[in-house]
Amino acid sequence: MVTVVGAVILPFFLILAGVRLTHSFIGGVSVALMVTAALQPWNLGVGTMIIAAVSLAAAIPVGWRVSKHQKTGP
Repeated sequence: MVTVVGAVILPFFLILAGVRLTHSFIGGVSVALMVTAALQPWNLGVGTMIIAAVSLAAAIPVGWRVSKHQKTGP
């Protein structure tokens, strides 16, 4: 159960944090993909992998919206 909750929440927050820290959409998505790939959700089961992929795909538009409204610079 904890694995499934983590597979839902982690990619979403990784994209949000990545976009905020790198100040770019591409940087945020690449950070989220690298960390998700490093955690290897496919080793935890096919269901967990699918849930993580869907959560990652659902978080991309939210990350795009955050990157468009974020101010860069002073």
